[in-house]
Amino acid sequence: MAKQGYAVLYGKSQLTKLADGYTGLPYILLDELRESTRMPYWEITGFTPSEFAKLHQLIIYARPYTKDYNKILMSSVQTGVLTERFVPGYSRYVVSFRNEKKIFGLISFDGNKLRSLRERNATAIEDYRGVIDNTFCFPFKKSRLRFFSRIQTFVMVWRLQKSGVIADLRKRFAVPEICVRSAAIHRNAWGCVLNGNVGVQIAGSDVNQDCIRKYCRQIVRKTLSAARKNTSFNELSRYLPLGYVRIAVFCKDHRRRRLP
Repeated sequence: MAKQGYAVLYGKSQLTKLADGYTGLPYILLDELRESTRMPYWEITGFTPSEFAKLHQLIIYARPYTKDYNKILMSSVQTGVLTERFVPGYSRYVVSFRNEKKIFGLISFDGNKLRSLRERNATAIEDYRGVIDNTFCFPFKKSRLRFFSRIQTFVMVWRLQKSGVIADLRKRFAVPEICVRSAAIHRNAWGCVLNGNVGVQIAGSDVNQDCIRKYCRQIVRKTLSAARKNTSFNELSRYLPLGYVRIAVFCKDHRRRRLP
């Protein structure tokens, strides 16, 4: 089995000779390229080698998740430059992007100019101004509502940084992190009975009985909210006031499960 797996891996990663000394696609390098260019608003979906006007070219298919023209343009340039570094030898590199929001375009890069800049170790963005082949460049129309593009940028940044900011605030103010593992409610006369299992963790502090008493209301409130979300809208217990609570509290750190 090990020999067969190695043979399959070797068969995918080896270079296949083409005409005029060109080589085929090394799939391992293309996977590395896909991960190197991945952004929250940009993703490479595929590659296709082709020939047009007696020139060997490599078409890179990408999917943008933004309407910002500048972001798409910079990601396209980055994709073209890195593709020539990972897979050299083509006369033209074409980045074709399209998504379900009718955003599409085609940008072509001169492979010879990219190779010359790579051999000179050019690192300034100004050096790559002439790498785009204007004859084969058909970008989509710029959006006139740049204000909405900036709002989308702020929302994207907040989504990426939200978890880190919340973790820093919890650590600074010693706010516990409450994770509801299981929660359920059932009806008992005039009220509902809450049963649940909760994991608690405080950065830089131990979880003890005093800590649980201090944050008892937060634990009950979050567990009750999770239990009501798991209960059907037709159940009467979902709308009854809280009558009895039984919650098992654990430390999220498995090495500190036993409370003092």
